[in-house]
Amino acid sequence: MRPYITEEDAAMRWCPLVRHADETGGVFNRGYSPGDYTNRQGGQGCGCNCIGSDCMMWGWEEWPGGTSNKGRCEAPGGAA
Repeated sequence: MRPYITEEDAAMRWCPLVRHADETGGVFNRGYSPGDYTNRQGGQGCGCNCIGSDCMMWGWEEWPGGTSNKGRCEAPGGAA
């Protein structure tokens, strides 16, 4: 099971669910040529980082009195 992390930490992680279409009609979620940057390290690249609670797959950590400021990706194979 993935650990709970803050949304700031999640924003630095690559999301395997994001898809982008390029000018040739190809679809990708990371660099698609040898040597291309991937967003697994966070940063610019293709813009495939986790969007935290803006995503329908984000789940908040539950506490007996409510929720914390941490969550995680509940998608199968999710990164956060």
